[in-house]
Amino acid sequence: MELNDELREFMLEEILMKQEVMDLLGIAKQTMSLHLKNEKIKPFKQVGSIQIFLKSDVLEFQKALEVTRKQYRPYDFK
Repeated sequence: MELNDELREFMLEEILMKQEVMDLLGIAKQTMSLHLKNEKIKPFKQVGSIQIFLKSDVLEFQKALEVTRKQYRPYDFK
C-alpha cells in the first residue's frame, strides 16, 4: 500500500499534462505546438493525442525559454 501512495504522490507532483505545461510556461497552444514540432520540448509519454511531461524536463525547458525571452524581449524584464 505504501508503494502505491508514493507512486500517487510522485505522479501528482512530478507529472504534468500538456495544459499544465502551457500554464506553467505561460505560453499559448500554438506556441506549445511549435515547440513540440521543433522538438524543443518532448513529452515523456504520448498515447494518441494525450501527452505527459516530466516536471523536471519542463523546468529545464523553462530556464532555456527565459534566456531566449531575455534576449529577444528585454522590455519584459525591466
